[in-house]
Amino acid sequence: MVAERNNFRHYLGSADLSGSKACGSLTTRASRALRERTSELKPSFWIALGALLAGLSVAAGAVGAHGLKTRLQSDTAMSPQEAAWRLEIFEKAVRYQMYHALALVLVGLIVASKPTSCLTIAGASFVVGIALFSGCLYAVALGGPRKLVHVVPFGGV
Repeated sequence: MVAERNNFRHYLGSADLSGSKACGSLTTRASRALRERTSELKPSFWIALGALLAGLSVAAGAVGAHGLKTRLQSDTAMSPQEAAWRLEIFEKAVRYQMYHALALVLVGLIVASKPTSCLTIAGASFVVGIALFSGCLYAVALGGPRKLVHVVPFGGV
């Protein structure tokens, strides 16, 4: 218990965990410490994450253009219209992943000159957008349930 308290104290910095008001002020101190740590994400984090996601987008595009297209066209259980639709969905997922990845790089470049917590929220929103929007589109294109298409609009918000 003491070790856990010391680890938490180390994470929060100078937070005092003793005293009768410890619980009330602890949550305030914890949220302040988390806010300070996340608002100070280095520009290189957003740039590197954007570059990584852009690279994965290029790789996914290559897989879609070469492997997925052949696989979908050779699937006899699927109509040609269904195969074309799934390929179109996959291409849209790749395109929007690239847009979001470039936006993350831009967030990193802006954070380098003017770091704000709003930019951290924007960067996190772009990551969530990739996960929800492109992730659901990838799943549908690869044979997942069509119901996931209804989740897609929430990823773009």
